[in-house]
Amino acid sequence: MDKLLTLEEASQVMRISYSKAQKLAKAGAFPFKKVGCSWMIPRSALYAELGLELPDDEGGAVA
Repeated sequence: MDKLLTLEEASQVMRISYSKAQKLAKAGAFPFKKVGCSWMIPRSALYAELGLELPDDEGGAVA
């Protein structure tokens, strides 16, 4: 099952500030979903949008 990332976690992956990630989420630039008061994004969707290889659970990359 795909892990959901918080906006804070996603901003770390994107290497941008939390406030910049929040602006991108609100603008619909990435497929974030509002869950209650939090913005969430599936890890695989974020990596796909960024053109990155999805890491496996052990810290390596999935082939």
